Amino acid sequence: LKKGSVPSNKKDGVDPHDAAAFNFRFTFGCQTDIQGLFKTQLADGMLGMCNCESSFWRQMHKEGQFTEKQFSLCFSRQPFPTREGKKAGAFTLGGTDVRLHDTEMKFAAFVHGITLSSILSGTSDDFFLVKMNAITLRVGGGERAAPIGGTLQTKTQSFVVQERSSAAMLESGTTDTYLLYELQQPFMEAWKQVTGKDFIGSGKRVILTSTQVAQLPTILFDIQAKNEDPDDKTLRNIRVAFPPSHYMEYSVDRNTYTCRLYFEISGESILGANFLMGHDILFDAENDRIGFAESECDYDALVSEDMREHNGGGAPPPPKSANAKTSMYNNKGALMPPSSTYNNNQPYGSTTASTGISPSSNGGGFCKGFWCRFGFAILVIWGGTVVVALVFKPDLRYKIMEVVTGPSYAGYQRTATDIAMSTIEPPSDRGLMT
Repeated sequence: LKKGSVPSNKKDGVDPHDAAAFNFRFTFGCQTDIQGLFKTQLADGMLGMCNCESSFWRQMHKEGQFTEKQFSLCFSRQPFPTREGKKAGAFTLGGTDVRLHDTEMKFAAFVHGITLSSILSGTSDDFFLVKMNAITLRVGGGERAAPIGGTLQTKTQSFVVQERSSAAMLESGTTDTYLLYELQQPFMEAWKQVTGKDFIGSGKRVILTSTQVAQLPTILFDIQAKNEDPDDKTLRNIRVAFPPSHYMEYSVDRNTYTCRLYFEISGESILGANFLMGHDILFDAENDRIGFAESECDYDALVSEDMREHNGGGAPPPPKSANAKTSMYNNKGALMPPSSTYNNNQPYGSTTASTGISPSSNGGGFCKGFWCRFGFAILVIWGGTVVVALVFKPDLRYKIMEVVTGPSYAGYQRTATDIAMSTIEPPSDRGLMT
């Protein structure tokens, strides 16, 4: 729970061990039968977070467990899911925790009105809606909302979202992002303007390298701002970034990427979990606003800091840039293979892997004999020759992959070739992704 948002006789609730102190009477529904995706997806239920009296957070607020009618979601990036589950970020009740923020929080206006979802639900304010005023596609400049490296390294193309198509729902329970069908044509035209090629295609598997994915456009949403100062007429929009690391989903089994941005709905657009992640988002029903701050959503670091404070201080943690962590991103914002462990201080492409073999203290390493070293050198030369052949001989590469993965891989060959030809040269600096 947000610091300062809980009654004075309770702890702040950052430490998971304090959770029992926040128990409350909760009314919920039970399923006796499941259908569709609930049978196959990892989640087999939902924790309702709508702006309604029956939601989890509103019931907890009503029971007096926190004071402000607010909560925030901070989804971290996870390259792929597991059946065992993964740490996915931070969920803060009663407000937001600024210690998570990499940028200052900017506020969008909470839109009230009649939408398709409100008609179906019978209420107008159950959903968290914002108004999209424009969408910009940007190549270069990194994956944050604010570009880095200067305007000479970027190329952009924008289009205005018409009033009738501007409503968008922030929906954490929907994995992907769905824009209205009428936004498809201007989006496709903008994509072709900045890339020189047609849109990569919604829901289609394509073979791309991590570098090629990083070269795809970052989609920037200009959302109607919540102007706290009535005398300030200049603040119209806040800008939220939707980078390729969010809308391109990697498949470990197939070694392919799939675009998870769709144009197939009516009513209002749905900005799903892949749009929300990489931000700490404040759902502030108290003040009719929704805040966005870019963030790594590192809950473990937050718990460690809180425990140090409770224990009387201690040495601060090392800077984030010095921490080696398991991730799919390096220090220049490029996607890394999901199994790589990298250090932010290393150049792009370098990885540090744990092999379980420790070199001896005299520097001899695991291979000390002449014949061992000679054989190892031959192996390295042979491996390098194979790698060069695979890189510069696409037909050989696809033939090998077809043999390894089966005939289904052959169906992606043409798509992969087309996409590889459509990529552009990367800018000299992309910056960290959040």
